[in-house]
This record gives sequence, C-alpha cells and structure tokens, in this order.
Amino acid sequence: FPRTLDDAKGEVAKIWSMAGLRLTWTMPPTGFEITDPPGTVVVIVRRALSRHSAVQSDTSRGVPDAALGWVLFDGGDRGGIVEVSIDAITAVVMEGVLANKSVLTLPRRTQKDLLGRGLGRVIAHEIGHWCKGRAHMREGLMKASFNARDLIDWAAPPLPRRWRAGECEGQP
Repeated sequence: FPRTLDDAKGEVAKIWSMAGLRLTWTMPPTGFEITDPPGTVVVIVRRALSRHSAVQSDTSRGVPDAALGWVLFDGGDRGGIVEVSIDAITAVVMEGVLANKSVLTLPRRTQKDLLGRGLGRVIAHEIGHWCKGRAHMREGLMKASFNARDLIDWAAPPLPRRWRAGECEGQP
C-alpha cells in the first residue's frame, strides 16, 4: 500500500502543479492541528466512507452505495478534511480497460499502479472542492462522477483552465 500512496501523491502533485499549487505531504504519526498552519488539508483513506460523510450514493458507476470521496463542508464553510474510499476506487479501477485489456487481467503490480493513479485523481478532485466549493463541471477533473477511464487513462482529467493556485480559497 505505501507504493500506491506514493503513486497517488505523485498524481495529485502532477495535476495541481499545472495550477501552480505546491503540496507538502506528511504521514502519521506527525502531529498537526487542522487550523495550523492555514491551508492544511487532512486526507483520510478508508476502506469505506464514514457514515457521517452525508454523500449521496451514485449507483450509475456499478458501485452500489459508494461515493469515491468527499470533503467536509461544515455549515457552508470548508473544513480541512478530505475522505476517500479505497474500496470504491478499487472497484471502479477494476472495471477499466487499458490497451484493450481488462484491468482484471493485468499483472497485480500494474493494477496497483493504476489504483494509485485513480486514488490520486479522486484526492485531486476533492482538493478542487476544498479550493473552489461544492460545484461540479461537465468535464475534466471536477465532473460529478468518475468512471474507470477517468481514473486510469494515461492523461489525467484536466483542471479548469482558469484555475490558478492564488485563486484557491483554501490557501492562506
């Protein structure tokens, strides 16, 4: 799992570097306060999203009752918590086809690489919500629902062109 997390962090950095946002990652047991320093986001990777996430289910992906992730919005304000479901992301990735081959038939190492890519894209999407709010777009990284292709294609879904790091409302 550590390599999958490294792949995810690399994918998030690649996506957000295009907007000029620099990310610094720390892993537990590093102590922190969400409010100190400003701009801190805590990413929690769980098997399934917690019940308090209040995320609407989307069964159109073939993953019943399993959103891929969420960001805490507390009374309309953005929190510093992003939560993603590794089981839901894995289910979507495994539905994929890469180079005309089902992901299920690819070597396990390749599957793990693709899982890291997909995990990173979901985290990047949720950071987009943290920066810009709840809205979704029709295309790209901020569309409402990801399919397997969105998570495993070589090219990541793009950020909206007008987004720049200085415009990220969550930044200090």
